Amino acid sequence: MRRFIQEPERFEAEFKTVNRFLADENEGREPSYGETSAAYMEQLMQEVPAS
Repeated sequence: MRRFIQEPERFEAEFKTVNRFLADENEGREPSYGETSAAYMEQLMQEVPAS
């Protein structure tokens, strides 16, 4: 939540991904959300220092 409040423009891509997922689902296509999620999780891991 803190990241979204501080940098909402960085999350525009996530909202586009959610909308694409919903559109795929509604049109009977298999959503590709897993690939997008994996890339996003990798990005987060690079941004967060190891503890």
